[in-house]
Amino acid sequence: MSRPALKRNEESYHICGDVKDPTGISNKMGQQSSIDLTGSAIGHPEIRFDLGAETFVVTADVYLQDGELLVHLICPQCSTPEKANGLTIRASQKQMSYENELLSVEPFGCTWEIEGSLRRNFGLNRCTLRVAIDKNVARRA
Repeated sequence: MSRPALKRNEESYHICGDVKDPTGISNKMGQQSSIDLTGSAIGHPEIRFDLGAETFVVTADVYLQDGELLVHLICPQCSTPEKANGLTIRASQKQMSYENELLSVEPFGCTWEIEGSLRRNFGLNRCTLRVAIDKNVARRA
């Protein structure tokens, strides 16, 4: 059976969980991403999150894939040094602009659940971050 040709920024997706580490560094097995985001970013703007008493600076990755802007960043509210919760925002879902290293995105919220003793909370224990980004400054929406 022949496989369809993959685009330059894509790799095959394997659902079974038996894919070897592509770096060859370890013998761990797991899933692979369907899109390789390592070298195709068009920019890495630093976003200042003003969250009341706390201010964070987070580097976002901006991609242009199939003509659509895509932003990937780490949630500064629910991420910890041990666990980074990544957010992906697509221009098809949220209005955004990226010009001259300045990123603006209409209000969006974090979709991660804050882990506690109960692992499946059905959204009841979700991170409360909801911000809008205006020229690299994120403020509560």
